[in-house]
Amino acid sequence: MTWGSGLNPETRVVDAYPYKLAKLLDAELFNLSKPGESCHYVARTTIDFFLDRLEEDLSDYIVILQLPAGHRFEWWDNDIDMWVPKIVGHDRSDTNLVGYFGSMEWDFYNVTDSVLQVGNFLKENNIRYYISNGGEDWGGIMDPFYIKRKEYIETNYSIFGGSFTNSRLDGGQQGEEVLISMEDPHWNEYGHTVVANKIYRFVNNE
Repeated sequence: MTWGSGLNPETRVVDAYPYKLAKLLDAELFNLSKPGESCHYVARTTIDFFLDRLEEDLSDYIVILQLPAGHRFEWWDNDIDMWVPKIVGHDRSDTNLVGYFGSMEWDFYNVTDSVLQVGNFLKENNIRYYISNGGEDWGGIMDPFYIKRKEYIETNYSIFGGSFTNSRLDGGQQGEEVLISMEDPHWNEYGHTVVANKIYRFVNNE
């Protein structure tokens, strides 16, 4: 979503919402997003980005994090010395992985652990931030420990919209007006404009 998957590759650089938002804010953009990445990637690259800048005045930074679903992860490939993304369930060889990591419970803990990790780092270094997870609130999990964890995060961390349920960057606007198609849920160019405008209004009203 953040990277601009499905947009015209020749104009994606200016059509995706990070670039539109930077223009609205009159701010320099540091876009770390990549397609198909995981919460691990988001937390890792965000923290590493600021570890190189801890001697700077970080008060002018605004961090917008859009966390993907929790069934994504990354692993270190020794052959190429790189982190490699993996989306569970994308091919038939994932049968066992789906059984291990395809549950809502795994999704919940993977996402919320990432919020706690990156959120603590940003708070400790007084960096302004907002986190979205696309509006997933794991409503099917009724265990009190899950509910307590979710409420704790929503109370103590900067979740876009004030809660996981309300954290959709498009404000819940759906349909072909903002999506590439009903089969492709990525935002079209207008959808990215809607998102940029919504974030801009939210940030300015804080």
